[in-house]
Amino acid sequence: MGKPFRSELDKLPSTIEHINSLDLSNLIHEFKPMMSGSLLAVGSGGSLSACYFAEILHQEVGHFAKACTPLELYNSGNIIRNTNALIVSASGKNKDILIAFDVLVKNEPNYMVGICTSLKTPLANRSEKNSITSIFEFPLPAGKDGFLATNSLIAFFLLLANTYGYSTKHIDFKIAEFEQQISALNILNKYSTFKVLSSDWAKPVAIDIESKFTEAALGNVLITDYRNFGHGRHHWLAKHEESTCVIALITPQNRLIAEKTIGLLPDTVSVYKIETEHIGPLGTIDLLIKSFYFVQAVGKLVGIDPGKPGVPDFGSKLYNMSYASLLKQRENSDSLTNLFIQRKIYPQILSTLDVKSKKYWDDKQSQFYVRLHKTSYGAVLLDYDKTLCSHKNRLIGPDIQIITQIERIINKGFIVGIITGRGKSVKNDLRKLIPDKSIWESVIIGYYNGAYITSLLDEELPIINNNGTDVLSEISSKIHGSYIADKVEQSLRNMQLTIEAKSEANWPMIKDAVNNIAFKVRNANFLVTESSRSIDIIKRPDVSKLNIVPFVQELLRAKGLSENCLTVGDKGSWPGNDFELLSTPFSLSVNDVTSDPETCWNLAPPSVRDSDACLYYLQALHIAPKEMKFNLQ
Repeated sequence: MGKPFRSELDKLPSTIEHINSLDLSNLIHEFKPMMSGSLLAVGSGGSLSACYFAEILHQEVGHFAKACTPLELYNSGNIIRNTNALIVSASGKNKDILIAFDVLVKNEPNYMVGICTSLKTPLANRSEKNSITSIFEFPLPAGKDGFLATNSLIAFFLLLANTYGYSTKHIDFKIAEFEQQISALNILNKYSTFKVLSSDWAKPVAIDIESKFTEAALGNVLITDYRNFGHGRHHWLAKHEESTCVIALITPQNRLIAEKTIGLLPDTVSVYKIETEHIGPLGTIDLLIKSFYFVQAVGKLVGIDPGKPGVPDFGSKLYNMSYASLLKQRENSDSLTNLFIQRKIYPQILSTLDVKSKKYWDDKQSQFYVRLHKTSYGAVLLDYDKTLCSHKNRLIGPDIQIITQIERIINKGFIVGIITGRGKSVKNDLRKLIPDKSIWESVIIGYYNGAYITSLLDEELPIINNNGTDVLSEISSKIHGSYIADKVEQSLRNMQLTIEAKSEANWPMIKDAVNNIAFKVRNANFLVTESSRSIDIIKRPDVSKLNIVPFVQELLRAKGLSENCLTVGDKGSWPGNDFELLSTPFSLSVNDVTSDPETCWNLAPPSVRDSDACLYYLQALHIAPKEMKFNLQ
C-alpha cells in the first residue's frame, strides 16, 4: 500500500506549477461570503494540517476560526448554526468526511465550501441536495497521494493561500537547496522523540510533522508553541535529553522569540532549525515543503519509507470502521420538528429548553403545521430576490422550475403575487420567462416594496420618478455628504430610496452608517429595511409589502376563490424587508424567521433555503378545482 515517498516529492514542482496556473476566480467568489463570519475547517488525517492553515488565514481577516476533525465537529454541533464551514478532503469519499458533511447539513451553517483533489467525488454528489454548499474539485497531474498526504496537501495550502488573497505565483521555494542541506544530516537516527516548537504561521507545519511521523511510525513527536514550552513542556528534555531532538520551526515573525527560547536550552540539547525567509502564508508553504524533505531524511535514516510504511490489518479495520449508527444513538432526535423549532428559537439551543418550554414550542409548531395544511388558498404571494429568484440569477430572473410552478398555479385559475423592492427589471424578466400573455393578468406585482401594485399586463406601472419625498431626499443628501458616499450606489424614487454597496466587504459598515444617518433625521414618515442585496428606505405609511394583500383579495372575491393568501419570503425578521409580509397567518420563510410562534415558520428541509426552498413549497401545493392546499409530505 502506498508509493515511494521519493517519487511523491519529485512531483511537487509540477503540482505547484499546476495549481499556480489555475483560474481560481469561482472558488474565490464562493468563498468570499464566508470571510465575513466565523469558520469551522474540517479535515481528517493529513488534510487536517490544511485546516489549521485555514484557521490562521481566516483569523487574519478578523474572524474566529477553528480547525477540527469530523468527530470534533460532531461534538460541536451547537456552534455550527450561523457559522461557515470549510471541508478539506483529497478523495471526498472517506466515511469520516461524509459524516462531517451530514452533520453540517443537519445543523445549517451559513455557507459551506469543500475542496477536493479528485473528480466526481461523493462529497460533490451529496452537495447537490442542499442550497448552501459549493464543492470544488482540482484533480492533480500527480494523481492520488500514496500513504501520506503530500501533493494534495501542497495543493490545498496553495489553493487556500490564493483564496485569501496571497498569490503564490513566482515564488521560489528553493526545494533543491534545502534537500541538499537535509540529506547531509546523519545524526537524526539516534533520536526516538522530536520536540517540535512553533508559533503563528509555522503551527500548521508542526501539526503536519506530527501527523507524518506518527502515521509512518518514524518516531514520537511532541508539539507545542514557544511560550507554552516554558510551562512544563521543557521537563521532557531534562529526563530524555539523549533520545530527544528539538525541531524549531522559524519564520520571520517568530524568529526573535524562537532564538531566545532556544538560547536558554543547555548546550547539550540537540536542536535542528527549519527556517523560512518568506513572510506569512508563503512562509508556511515553504516550511511545509521543507518538512517533507525532513520526513524523507528521517525515514531513510531509520529504514522506513514514509510513503510505504506498511499497514497492519487492524489499521485497515480502524480506517474503514462503520460508526455512524453509534453517533445517532447519542442524539435525542433527528426529527424535522426539532429543526423547525431550532430555527425559531436560535440563538437559544433546543437541547437547553426545559420540558415546559419544549412542549410549548412542539405545540405551536404542530398548530401552525395543521393550520397551514387545513387552509384553502386563492393566491400565493412571493418575495422576489432570493425567494423567487436566486442570487446567481438576479440579472436574468427565476429558474425555469420556478416559472413552471407559477404557470401551473395560474393555469388552474389561481393568482400569483410577486412583491419586490425592484422596479421595471422584474417586469421585463418575467415577461421574457412567461411568454403567454393570456395569463399575465393573474401575475400581480408589487413594485418598490408595494408602492405600486398592478398586473404583469400593465404597460404604465411602475412609474419611474426620481424625485423622492422630502424626507427621502434629505436622507439621500446626507449619505452623499458622508464618508460612505463613494462606497455606495443610491437610487432615489418617489417613495423609496435604495442604497447598495459597491463592495460586499463594506456591507456591515454601510448598514451601520445608513442607519445612523437615517435615524438622525427627525421625521417618522419612513422605514429602513434590508433586502438580500440592499437597504431600502421607504415612505410610510404609504408603502408596505402588505399592500398587495387587499389588492389580491379583491381579485379573489371576483373569482369566487378563497381570500386566504400564502405568503413566502426570505427576510422574515426585522429589519428584513419581508417582516410585514411574513406577519400574516399563513406565512413561510425560505430563510430567516421571527420568534413569533404564530407566523413565519421555515419548514424547508435541512440546509435547503432561498429559491430552492421556495420551489420546495410551490411543489407542495396541491391544486384541485377552486381549491389550493399546502401538502408537505
